[in-house]
Amino acid sequence: MKGFFDAEKVDVPCPGCGHKVTKTVGWMKRSPEWTCAGCGRNVKLDASQVARSLKQVDDAISQLERTLKKFGK
Repeated sequence: MKGFFDAEKVDVPCPGCGHKVTKTVGWMKRSPEWTCAGCGRNVKLDASQVARSLKQVDDAISQLERTLKKFGK
């Protein structure tokens, strides 16, 4: 399922050397592991935590949209 923030770019620092890589939220959900270009370290995000957090944000935005539509009636 495509999320509201999937196209947003995020700078993610390497925990080893601090080299930042820019990835989209959608990319991070699909590919939570990459090799740092600065030090060669294998970097792995907790994809399930990222997905849960983003789903909570997406759900809150959907709820807000439904609430605002009620005011428009």
